[in-house]
Amino acid sequence: MFGLYEIVVLFSSILTVILVKKFTEEKSPSICNVYKRCDAFYWPKFVIFYCIFTLLKLINFQKQYKHFDKAQRLPKTSKAFDEVSFSCSNNSGEFIVCDVSRRGDSSVDGMMAIKLKNSRLLRTNLKSASSNDSFKVEGIKVCPVEQGKKWKIIYDGQMKDDAGKMLPCKIDLDYSSDYPLFSYEKHANSVLFADSLAREDWSLNYFKNLQFLHQTHYEQHGDVRGVIRIGDKTENVSLNALRDHSFGKQRDWSQFHRYVLHYINVDNGDKISVGSISMPIAFSNLSVGHVFEAKTGKMQSISKSDFKLYQHGEDGVPPKDYAFTIKLGKVTYVIEVEVEEGFEYYRGNNEVKMIENSCKFRVNGRRAWGSIEWLYRHVE
Repeated sequence: MFGLYEIVVLFSSILTVILVKKFTEEKSPSICNVYKRCDAFYWPKFVIFYCIFTLLKLINFQKQYKHFDKAQRLPKTSKAFDEVSFSCSNNSGEFIVCDVSRRGDSSVDGMMAIKLKNSRLLRTNLKSASSNDSFKVEGIKVCPVEQGKKWKIIYDGQMKDDAGKMLPCKIDLDYSSDYPLFSYEKHANSVLFADSLAREDWSLNYFKNLQFLHQTHYEQHGDVRGVIRIGDKTENVSLNALRDHSFGKQRDWSQFHRYVLHYINVDNGDKISVGSISMPIAFSNLSVGHVFEAKTGKMQSISKSDFKLYQHGEDGVPPKDYAFTIKLGKVTYVIEVEVEEGFEYYRGNNEVKMIENSCKFRVNGRRAWGSIEWLYRHVE
C-alpha cells in the first residue's frame, strides 16, 4: 500500500512531467502561415487580456461617442486617420456605398458607388491633397447635422459604369438614426478580444504595436433617404444604412492580411454587423460584431462566431454562397449568404484590394438583405 507521502510524490512527478512536456512541446504551425493557434500559454494570456479589456470597458463606460461626430484633430503624419463610411441597402437589391478618409498630412480620399433598380452600377474614386478639416473630397461631401443622429451625404460629379461610360450624377441624401451607437472600446465582448490576442506571440515590440494601433471605432444603424439624379433621370431612394466612424494615430493598409464585414438587415427589424479581421501585427484572427434586437430594443456584442477567414476565400476569390453561425449569449443566429452584385477597387497606394457586394441573407430562416465588404492585401 502507498502511504500519503508516496501518493503526493507520485502525483507531483506525474504533474511535473505533464507540465514540462506541455511547455516544451513544439508550437503548432500557423494556419496558412498566418492564423495563429493556441499554445501552452494560451489560458494564462487569455485571463490577463480578459481582465485588461474588462477594465478598459469600465474606464470607457461614461464616454459619450456621439461627441466624436465631427472631423477629428489628427497628428501631422500620413498614417493618422479619420474615416467615415456608409453602407446602405434595401430589400429591392439597391445599394449605396460612400467612404471618406482624412489623413494627418491633410490628404483625403473618397469613394462613392450606387446601384439602383433601373440603372447600372456606377462608382467613382477621388483623392485630394487638402481636407480642410472636413469630410470632403472633390465632388463628395459628408457632414454631421446632429451629433449621433443625422448626417448629410452629397455628391456632384461624374461616375462611371462597368463599361467605362461616364455619366453625370447628383446625389443628395439624409442619414438619420434613433439606434444606439456601438463602440468597440465600450461594448465589445472581452472574450473575443482576449481569445484573439492570447493566440499571438508576445514581446515588448508586440505590446508597443498594440498601443500605437489603438483607435476609436464606433458604428450606428440608421436609414438613408433622398434624391439621386443620373443623367436626366431622377429617383427617390430609401435604404437601410450602417454608419462607421473610426480614427487614430495609425492606419497602414500594408499591415492588413484580410478582413470581411457583413452588414445585415432582417425583415423583423433586427440589425447585424459581424466580421473577421486578420492584421498579423496585432491579431491574426479577430471576430467582431453586434446585434440590435428589435424585440428588446437592445444592442449587444456577439459572444461567438464560427466564421473562419481561412475557410472562406483565402485564395483571393470570395465565396458567393456560404453560411456561418454567431451567438448572442445563449441565442444562436444561423446566417446564410447569397452574393448578388459587386465591384472592387484599391485603397492607399494600392496596398489593399477592396471588394464590395450587395447580398441576400437568411437569418434563422428569415429574409434579410445587406452588403459585404472584403479586404485583401495586394502586392504588385
